[in-house]
Amino acid sequence: MNTAVKNEVMLPEVVGQLIKFAKAENMNKESDDIAKFGEYITDLQKQIAALEKQIEVMSKTVESLQSKDAKEVHNTMLNESKAKISSLKGFVGKCGGTLKSLLLTFKIKGSNAFKVALQACKLDTLAKEGAKLNHSAAQTFKESAERTALFAKQMSNVRHSVTNAVRVLADEEVLSAPRHLENDKGLLHSIENGFAGLSQRFDKLGALADNLSDKIGYRYVKVTEKQKDILSSEGYNDFAKADETGKFICKYPAEEKNNIMQLINAQSNNMKM
Repeated sequence: MNTAVKNEVMLPEVVGQLIKFAKAENMNKESDDIAKFGEYITDLQKQIAALEKQIEVMSKTVESLQSKDAKEVHNTMLNESKAKISSLKGFVGKCGGTLKSLLLTFKIKGSNAFKVALQACKLDTLAKEGAKLNHSAAQTFKESAERTALFAKQMSNVRHSVTNAVRVLADEEVLSAPRHLENDKGLLHSIENGFAGLSQRFDKLGALADNLSDKIGYRYVKVTEKQKDILSSEGYNDFAKADETGKFICKYPAEEKNNIMQLINAQSNNMKM
């Protein structure tokens, strides 16, 4: 069994065990974060596998091109795509290694060490890194689709070559495009659609990762004693003394940011009245 297949089988199992351990320690927020992050990484892993297969199909299409220039240009584009795949696979490997390390930490060092390690690994930051890689890959695929469309358009302009211009002036019949160019235009259209589809798919994955990074983990905000009282009345109870000015640091789940800001801003606005 190769490493790629082995990791694909193991990752959901690792995530499942981490969720189980976190729930056993009443870390419900953390278990939800692990579940969401694990789902994103597992889905990304599947999308990369599908991407590799599609690139393989597109490579065969490029080899069928009869235009030497078209073949060279598109082989370069495919190499750029493969570089993006390599970066994405490296990211998935990094995330898988992080999750496995968390699992080992719990098994070897116990729950307290696990809690510290989970906070230190910053799953939200990893999700943001994934988002950037997804958007970058999507942009590369989009540019490749646009370059392919331009190349096909240039081929279609063969009727307007200097030779045909002369024939028109001489009132002679305009030459049709060579048959192999017509064939290549069809292949280029297929390649363009392939790149465009990949761009849309990975842009969506990037958007999902952006949203995920905003929803998992914890955030911190400095508040006054009055704001602390208001937040406490709404069920937020994780506070630490900030400094000697009497302010406090409130720790809250990332997905609660909008609610926290509304409560703080409402109190500030009341103070101004």
